[in-house]
Amino acid sequence: MKWTSNSSFFVTVSDNWRSNISDFINKLGIVSANGFDRPLLIDENLSKSKNNTLNLLYMGSLYGKQNFSILFDTIQKINNQSKSCKIHLTFLGSYSNSEGLIYLKRITNNLDSNVSLKAKVTHDKVTSYLNNADVLILTSIENLTGILPVKTYDYYNSGKPILLCPSDNDLIENFIKETSSGFIADTQEECEAILTSLFEKKKLDEPLIGPRNTKNAYFYTRKYQTKLLAEALDELL
Repeated sequence: MKWTSNSSFFVTVSDNWRSNISDFINKLGIVSANGFDRPLLIDENLSKSKNNTLNLLYMGSLYGKQNFSILFDTIQKINNQSKSCKIHLTFLGSYSNSEGLIYLKRITNNLDSNVSLKAKVTHDKVTSYLNNADVLILTSIENLTGILPVKTYDYYNSGKPILLCPSDNDLIENFIKETSSGFIADTQEECEAILTSLFEKKKLDEPLIGPRNTKNAYFYTRKYQTKLLAEALDELL
């Protein structure tokens, strides 16, 4: 209330947040999504790791209460029951202090050697982790709607398939469906079927996901979002 008291309007990233903030501070709001720029430069040779492991990557911070239980249980089941298929999960930059690391170690304890916890790296080193990943992980955030994490755009830019588990039944699911950029699993059975199928495709050196809907994805580009923002500002001014 203090910082917005003399504002003419505010800018936020989703319709849901615009509505909530507007009701709270009684100001007009504009929606401008974070969006993405040019595609990341992914080295296809590096991205095709020559091992019997499907590499999963969760990149960036943890937000509130995220339910990883379906994913963790699925990884355990596949690794325990299959001699040929192995799943490995990496958390990159998901802790910023000792407390955060202790928390991550606690929730991933049952994954044993099938999980790696990596500290934050500089932006220029992020691409190497995306190169080595096969699947990029997102989860819903309990009691929070109207959020599309910035990492979603980085994930899309990498060209790697996204796995949302479980679904937020909101903006993240919509993004994946609209752009044909990944998979959604709400149960352990669904998650297991998806990961097993992706592993088989990797073994056969097949694409892990089909062509994406770049026409729909254009809506999320910073170029298009800037155009919408400029139009909104023109109307206000």
